[in-house]
Amino acid sequence: MRISLRIQISLALLTLALLFVVALSLQNRAFDEAVADQALLAEVRALQTRISDIERRGRGYAAVAPRDYESYDRDLVVIHPQWQQDLRELDRSVAALELALRTAGNPELQTLLAELSAAHRRFRDGLAEKLGDNPKEPRLEWGAEFLGAESPKLLQAAESLSTATVALVAQHLDQTRRLTRYTWLIGGLILLGTAVWFWARVTRRIGRVADACRAVAEGAFGQRAPVDGDDELGELTRSFNQLSARTRVVLGLLDRLPEGADAAQAFALLWEESREYLGHRWQGLFELSPGSHDGDLLLQQEAAGVEFAGAGRRFSLAMILKESGLDRRDSALWSDVRRHTLDQAQGRLLRELSRRDLRTLALVRMKGTEGRTDRVLAFAWADAGAEETGVARFLGGLARFLGRTLAADVRGTV
Repeated sequence: MRISLRIQISLALLTLALLFVVALSLQNRAFDEAVADQALLAEVRALQTRISDIERRGRGYAAVAPRDYESYDRDLVVIHPQWQQDLRELDRSVAALELALRTAGNPELQTLLAELSAAHRRFRDGLAEKLGDNPKEPRLEWGAEFLGAESPKLLQAAESLSTATVALVAQHLDQTRRLTRYTWLIGGLILLGTAVWFWARVTRRIGRVADACRAVAEGAFGQRAPVDGDDELGELTRSFNQLSARTRVVLGLLDRLPEGADAAQAFALLWEESREYLGHRWQGLFELSPGSHDGDLLLQQEAAGVEFAGAGRRFSLAMILKESGLDRRDSALWSDVRRHTLDQAQGRLLRELSRRDLRTLALVRMKGTEGRTDRVLAFAWADAGAEETGVARFLGGLARFLGRTLAADVRGTV
């Protein structure tokens, strides 16, 4: 399956973006959890402080409790309202803790909070009983003694909750540290993997093509860059390789084709120069009979293992010329020689090529001095992918350069 380089880069960027979003979400979650933990710990410690204040005031009043009505009336105005305020703040702290831990998933904290709430209710009920039923004349001394004696029990329950809360906060901090380390580790590995991938799939491949272009610019025509992908850079590399190879073929022919060379020399030189760069395994030159589309195979060259013993034979090319479009154009391609439903005469050339595992056939018209189509230059490949290379159009342009030479008389040279 072909995945374009743009899609690959987009997926890589999307992966990095998702990593950033996930890391940011985890950090935000850890931050919110840390804020909630600190708020809970602050509330527990505020509760401890209020209980300690209540105990201190109770013990202090018990030590200096008045023995006359005048002092008692003063304490009703000063001490009793202070106690009521302390108790209301204590109630608010316990209620705030119950609200904060209502959805907590820590069973230990839930248990300790339940014990604290029960101790708080016993503390309030016991204090109310000591103060009496008459709100205008509460028994402050008895209440003070109760506060001094029972506040430590309530404070112990609060301290147990505080200790568990501190442990929970430490646990969450440790989890946050590990999460941060893992996030950095995984993020670093993904970033490293992305950098390596980008270097291997983009930077290195562009560098190879650039080096090959530099070599061609310095005169090393025929230079090839390795093709290691089916994306845009792979297409660019293949196109460069084709350009380099075909430039090398043209320049080789220009450099080595002697003036006055005959068709056999030009044909052999074409095979020699183009075989390595175009990759074809068979090359033939047909002469069309006057008034018909039967072709005599005048010249041929073949790679090792092909053994196409057809030189001097006549083949019917009418259908091939028509269906390939060579009767209307200078060059054409038969993309798969195995695909034919022809009679014995019409299909002979295709069957001969197919028996030798040759799949693609490129055909080029040769025009002689009189301007008529009297010869056909043929190339055959072992794979069916030559149609993707535009090789027929290239050979058509090459044929215009070699046309007069390959159209010269070659009889007696085979």
